[in-house]
Amino acid sequence: MAPTLDVEIRDLVVLTRDLVEVGDTCAALKEFVADAQIATSNWPAAGWGTAHAYKKASTTAADAMGAAHDAGTSTAESLDAVARHYAGAEYHSSLTSAAPPPPPGSETGLTSANGARLTFQATEGAVAGLLLLHLTRARASIGAAAGPVGLLPMVLAIDALTVEPNIRESGPFRDAGAKWNVIATKNIKPMREELSRIVPLRSWDGTAAASFNAHMRDRFLPALERLETLATSMGGLCDDMATGMEEINKQWLALLLKTTISLLLLNLVPLPYRPMFSIVTISGFIANVGWLYWKMRNWFSAKASDVAEIEKEAAALAADCFDDSQALEAKRNLLNPHFTMVSDTWSTDDWLHNWQYTGKV
Repeated sequence: MAPTLDVEIRDLVVLTRDLVEVGDTCAALKEFVADAQIATSNWPAAGWGTAHAYKKASTTAADAMGAAHDAGTSTAESLDAVARHYAGAEYHSSLTSAAPPPPPGSETGLTSANGARLTFQATEGAVAGLLLLHLTRARASIGAAAGPVGLLPMVLAIDALTVEPNIRESGPFRDAGAKWNVIATKNIKPMREELSRIVPLRSWDGTAAASFNAHMRDRFLPALERLETLATSMGGLCDDMATGMEEINKQWLALLLKTTISLLLLNLVPLPYRPMFSIVTISGFIANVGWLYWKMRNWFSAKASDVAEIEKEAAALAADCFDDSQALEAKRNLLNPHFTMVSDTWSTDDWLHNWQYTGKV
């Protein structure tokens, strides 16, 4: 008599469905990553190198999620083949019975925690918008103050070439960070925790079953944890860049206000001495702008290095932890004999050797 669905292969069915959900969710996340991109126009000129590094890291992270989809799906298919063998006609494939996962971050309930977070984000956005408004007004003020002393063309040129291209809103960085955090905490983490509760399989023994448990314990679950860490790191990096942009904008504002005051005071200097003081004022403005641009460039260069490290981790994750072609290399040994080798040519003794039902819970 064939085992029944409710007893012998229950854990196989549950785990197969969970692995299918991993695959489907990671496929959806791969598309969701595109929404976490930050348009080049939202980056300051001093951070264009970092923008390129961030785009590359996001693309590689999407590749890692695509690899997770392939790994989850192929592992589910192998486990499904085992369940089909033992259940026979009584078993209906769990690969087709699992409900599709909800879209990433589509939770409808508004708890006090995420309500407070939304309020905090709205407040941050309002402060950043107010700062940007002050910057716009400060740029107009410095232009108006430079007119009467004959420095308007030079001030406008410096503003157009250096100041304006480096004043950007922090909102897009905050939004990208929130999306990465949703990927990590609302999608990958729950799946990983659910799999951790049911792995290793307790009802099955045998060489292939032990190989499967080793695969899940030593490769698949750690890889999901690394994928979660990767998304968390990307979110944290975006939040850091948003905070950095706000701080940089404050420094631009202070510089513009300080220069405006200097230009206004220049109007009070007697005409014979005004050219000399004009040179001093404009030289100080150029030096301060150059120093701030250099500071921004160095800061974003450091962030570019951080992003590059994340990109390397994402590339290694996709290649080392999910790639089945590498998993089957003899040097890895975790799948030897491979649990994926469920074959119709196996004899009863082969199945007993590789997958033996123990009845343990």
